[in-house]
Amino acid sequence: MRPRSLIVLITAVVTVAYVGSVAFRHQAVRSGGDALYLALAPVDPLSLFQGQYMTVNFALERETHDRGAVPADGNGDVLAVIELDERKVGTVREFVAQEPTEFVRQRLNEKYGIGKFVLLAVRLIPTPHESTTSRVEMWQKQFMFMENTEDLYDNARFGFFKVTSNGQYQLVDLADEHLKLLTPSDR
Repeated sequence: MRPRSLIVLITAVVTVAYVGSVAFRHQAVRSGGDALYLALAPVDPLSLFQGQYMTVNFALERETHDRGAVPADGNGDVLAVIELDERKVGTVREFVAQEPTEFVRQRLNEKYGIGKFVLLAVRLIPTPHESTTSRVEMWQKQFMFMENTEDLYDNARFGFFKVTSNGQYQLVDLADEHLKLLTPSDR
């Protein structure tokens, strides 16, 4: 086998392995994570340039937080402590370092109750014209849906997430004001 063919083959194998591992991680979050609903801010219409995607904004991204109480790394990456109400609708309560110690996790369990909160990986961005506050930025900002079904999401009020214990998450669906998921189940 010629060296050029060998390089192409190795590149193809590495690419397939990488794409497969990314898909596996996303599927693991979807199937094994905790449920969480976050209130949406106004939802953007269909993105004609990207296909059947909708750009979403979340209400928690509009809140400001005291920067002094935030243990962010150099990039502003933290875990938001999201307290869950009885319907699993979340509210940001505080922030902890990206890799919390067992002591921090125990403190959170005592403060909020086991199963009454989730950790969500977010980035804190300094608020323009404010030297002491930051706002939350979510990593996932787009929701993909089936072609010609955009009308199903007109009543979207919440994003439905699956979240792992280390804060990784995936936006799985959108929900109405009664937390009814809007994507047909035969999808």
